[in-house]
Amino acid sequence: MRLNNGLGQVTLKNQALFQTSTERITAVRGQPDQNDPNSQETTWIVTHDHNSNTFRVYPLTPQESANQ
Repeated sequence: MRLNNGLGQVTLKNQALFQTSTERITAVRGQPDQNDPNSQETTWIVTHDHNSNTFRVYPLTPQESANQ
């Protein structure tokens, strides 16, 4: 990431992750597995389905987006 002083650039915004998504969304930063040399830091995106008790969790790593 070279833009915005190393923080990266927003390439797509205001896109629903799925059809019944709400505005309720949060992200949780996870730590790499210390026992796995190939493990990497992953941020988890947590969303809530409209009018239900369903929560969805998507991984977000430096190499990939959560909803490819």
